[in-house]
Amino acid sequence: ELVADSQPFVFGLRHTDSNQHVNSLAYPRLFEEAVVRRLAARGRSAAVLATEVDCSYRKPCFAGDVMRFWLQAFVLEGEPGAVGVLLPEGTTPTTHKPHTFVRMLLR
Repeated sequence: ELVADSQPFVFGLRHTDSNQHVNSLAYPRLFEEAVVRRLAARGRSAAVLATEVDCSYRKPCFAGDVMRFWLQAFVLEGEPGAVGVLLPEGTTPTTHKPHTFVRMLLR
């Protein structure tokens, strides 16, 4: 089951490219931070690093957008990972289409 990350974040101009869209490299970094928070909350080690990331982008984000990841952590062959979606703050996966989909494996 997808669970909302414990904290939302606001994209700033530092996250954007020359077209003022959030740069595609910002999403995996922010998702990794959400996964680390989720692992720590579940009593797992937070000393992990992403080894594989798959992102699909449906709709861009812009500076000033308040967003939150919804994620589900898992263990695959003894290693942690997570899947998740990025949604505007105040929405849920059942009420809104995600902006971004992410799958991440960590070690």
